[in-house]
Amino acid sequence: MKFIYLSVLLILLGSSCSKNKNIVEPEVDPEPKPEITEAFPLHLDMRAERVSIFKGVKFSLQDSLSPLENGANVMKYDFLDSLIWTIDGASKPLQLIQRRENSENYKGSWTHYFYEPGNFKAYLKGYLKGDLVVNDSTNIAVSLNNENDFLFVSWKDIKGDMKSGNIGYPVNGLEDYSYSVFHGVYDGVKSATLNLQFDDIYKLSLEERFARKKKIFSDYITKLYGSAKQFASDVEANTFYTENFKKPLDEASVIQIWQTEKANIALIGESKDLGDRGDCFIYAEPRN
Repeated sequence: MKFIYLSVLLILLGSSCSKNKNIVEPEVDPEPKPEITEAFPLHLDMRAERVSIFKGVKFSLQDSLSPLENGANVMKYDFLDSLIWTIDGASKPLQLIQRRENSENYKGSWTHYFYEPGNFKAYLKGYLKGDLVVNDSTNIAVSLNNENDFLFVSWKDIKGDMKSGNIGYPVNGLEDYSYSVFHGVYDGVKSATLNLQFDDIYKLSLEERFARKKKIFSDYITKLYGSAKQFASDVEANTFYTENFKKPLDEASVIQIWQTEKANIALIGESKDLGDRGDCFIYAEPRN
């Protein structure tokens, strides 16, 4: 009897083991491979590596795999989330693809003016789904040309009744302001005037605009030509101006004065009490 019982038990155990061997384990999906975003052969082209201040530098986009030029290269990559260009120290980048409600604008080439000397790096970056897919940079050396007398102006090149008009030198929105310069012979005097325009003049009151312009001008000329002269009073500053400049002040007032070997330079306020405009500007004449 015991023999019969053990035989049945062994048969049952064998059957159980045999069934377990035939069980198919469910397949486990492998971990999904991370999606690799392709880097695009779009790069930054620059026509000059060394320039002086206020000398225009032309930038453009080039595709190493395509003969298309400038704007066509941008349109080819219009599926990018963003494509930007910027330089060291800029407050904000230039958007090369600008999307509006019913339109898109593309910028494939542009001219930029550098106001200060130094070694700068310009960057081109494009993003798609959060990934950096366009990444290029180029270096440019900007100098203060010592052959010029004030900014880019050489007094000897101003002849007869030459007048340049007020010429703007844009920075493609990298700052919220830009400079313009006119130079020539005005009222019989060789001179150059540096003006500043804000992109949105309505963001600031007259007083705020005057204060900010004054600081930007003062910092800028000091960086280029050194510290301003020190005067004990406004009367002393105005007297120094009268003795060294040919153009009369009229109703304007002197804020600061700089002197170089070649130029007398003044920061002028158009009126002492801000008046209707509350404006200021940089004025320069040859130093005789």
